[in-house]
Amino acid sequence: MVSRLLGWQDYALISTQNTRSFTKLLNPLPGSLTTFLHPLNFIGCTAYFGLLDIGKPQARETVVVSATSSAVGSLVGQIAKIKGCRVVGITSSDEKCQWLREELELNAAINYKAADLIPPLAKSCPNGIDIYFENVGGKILDAFLTQVNLNARILLCGLISAYNA
Repeated sequence: MVSRLLGWQDYALISTQNTRSFTKLLNPLPGSLTTFLHPLNFIGCTAYFGLLDIGKPQARETVVVSATSSAVGSLVGQIAKIKGCRVVGITSSDEKCQWLREELELNAAINYKAADLIPPLAKSCPNGIDIYFENVGGKILDAFLTQVNLNARILLCGLISAYNA
């Protein structure tokens, strides 16, 4: 058995020229397959250590997370809430905004596709932004820069908007 970021599936058709990106798994596995689907996998560690070790959030600070409905983003939002921060999530639909507010109990959620991002970001962050967990880049990063506080921390996890450029 092997592992690679191909999604959760039994079979995949891939090029034999790129086999170095596979990881051979122990046989038998040291637990069930569901053991590997937990918050402390590489996604959970990215959120946990990125926010806590690099961002060092303090209670009452404002944290903004781009792509908040993603695997990493949703965990960052929840960890920031646990730390007592005001958390604003940025995502791509009204349904995802509703999920962020109702299920994850974030303080605010903004649909970046709905309108100009700066007015709702300014309204959601009346005291500016102390920590920005960046997953997207582009116009979302540009809007964040208009609200950033002095001595803010910017955690660059990804720049999805430029991946295909």
